[in-house]
Amino acid sequence: MGIDKPNINYTFHYGLPSSVEALYQEAGRAGRWDKAKFPDKQAKCYLFYSKETTEYSNVEKLFDKDTTFAEIKVIRDKVGWDGKDIFRQMFLFLQEKKDIAEDFKIMNGVIEHFFKPNSKSIIWLKDAKEKIGIKDDVLEKAIYRLSLLGIIKDWTKNFTNHYNVEFLTIDDDSMLRSISNYVLNYEPGLKLEEELNKLNHLPTVKEKCIWFLLQWTFENITYNRKQSLKTIADWCTDFAEIGNEKFKARIDNYFRFTETTFVYQHITENPKDFQKWFDVFIKIEKDKSQKEIRVFIPTIKDDEKKQKEFERLRDSLSRFLESYKNSTGLNFVSGLVRLFLKNYKDKDGLERFESALENIKKDFSKEEQDVIINRVIEIGLHLEETEKVEMSLSIIKYYPSRLEELVEKYELYYLYNDRINKKLQQLKLINHHLYEYVTEI
Repeated sequence: MGIDKPNINYTFHYGLPSSVEALYQEAGRAGRWDKAKFPDKQAKCYLFYSKETTEYSNVEKLFDKDTTFAEIKVIRDKVGWDGKDIFRQMFLFLQEKKDIAEDFKIMNGVIEHFFKPNSKSIIWLKDAKEKIGIKDDVLEKAIYRLSLLGIIKDWTKNFTNHYNVEFLTIDDDSMLRSISNYVLNYEPGLKLEEELNKLNHLPTVKEKCIWFLLQWTFENITYNRKQSLKTIADWCTDFAEIGNEKFKARIDNYFRFTETTFVYQHITENPKDFQKWFDVFIKIEKDKSQKEIRVFIPTIKDDEKKQKEFERLRDSLSRFLESYKNSTGLNFVSGLVRLFLKNYKDKDGLERFESALENIKKDFSKEEQDVIINRVIEIGLHLEETEKVEMSLSIIKYYPSRLEELVEKYELYYLYNDRINKKLQQLKLINHHLYEYVTEI
C-alpha cells in the first residue's frame, strides 16, 4: 500500500481480504509511531465480514481441495451476484484468468511465429499483437512458461516495444526433464508420465507438456487462492467465539517459524518419510532443571494446554496446506489434528485424512501401511468416543480387516451393527431366491 505514516490509528477492511498475508500487510499500515514516546497508544484494525447467504453447499464445494478450476467457474456462475465476501474474492480472481485452451493457443503461437532454435531473437510487441493477438503482459507470461519447458533460456524486456529472447531447442527429453524438475519442487509425489498419458487428445510430446503445465499451473494457483481464502474465512467465522486474543494467536502461529514448521517442510520434500508425520505431535519442553524432554501432545493431561497445542499445529499447518494440495503427510496430519480439535467434518479434516489413507494404500508397502495404521490406532486411544468412531469409520473404509481390532481396542461394539445388517440383507436375499426356486419346483 505504500503508506508509512505515524498518524494512522485505524485500518478498516470493507470485505474479506484474500489471505492472512493480505490482512496482516494491510492492517500493519497503522500504529507506525515511536513506541518509546507513546507506549500506551494503540492502533486498531477492523474487518467487516459478510457471511455467505447462498446455499452452504456452494461454499463447501468451493473449498473442497479437489474442486477444479472449471468447476469453480461453474459455481461462480451459479451463485452470480448473490455472493458475499468469499464469492466476491473468487469473482475478482477468476476475472484475471483465461481458459487453458486460450493460453495453450498463445504459447503455440509464440513458437510458430517467433521460435528459432539456438538463437537470439527480438519479439516486437507490435508483431505479437498482429500475429497472435496478445498484449505485453500476456506475451511475457507465455515467454516465462516456455522457459519452464526449456524452450527459452533467458529473456530481457525493453519496456518500450520489444523482448530480447534466447531460444534453445524443442526436444522431447529436454522438455520432460524441465517440466519434471519444476513441478516436482512443489509436488514431489507426482507421476508425470501417468499424467501426460492421460492427454490422449494431443498428438505430440510438446503439446502434451504445454497443456499439462498450463493445467497444473491453473489448478495449483486456483487451489492456493481458495485455500488461502478458506483460512481467513474460517478465522473470521470463528471470531465471535474466540475473540481478539485468540485471533491474534492464530496469526502468530501462522507466521511463526518453529521446530514444527521445519518438520512440515521436511514432510513436503520427503513424501515417503512417514516417520516424520508422527514427529509433528512431539513437543520439546524443558523441565525444572532445564533439561529437554519430549512431550507427546495427545497424552497431555491438562485439556486447556492440549487444546492450545493442537490449535498451534492447525494454524501453522494451514499455511502449508495453502501451497501443498496433495501432500499425503500433511493431509494425514491435518485429519488427526482436526480429530483432536473435534472439527473432523471440516474440509481440512475427514476429506484430507481419507485422501491420505487412499494414497498410503496405493504408494506404501504392506509393511509400511501396517506401521502407519498401528500408530494411528494407538494415537486414537487418546481421542474421545465420538472422534474414535469418526476415525474408525475412515480407517475401515480403506482397511475393513481392521474392524475387529478397532472395535475391541476402543470398545465400540456397536460398530458391528453395520456388518450385521449387511449380513442380514444377504441372508434375506438368499432366502428370497430359495423361496422363488422352491415355488418354481
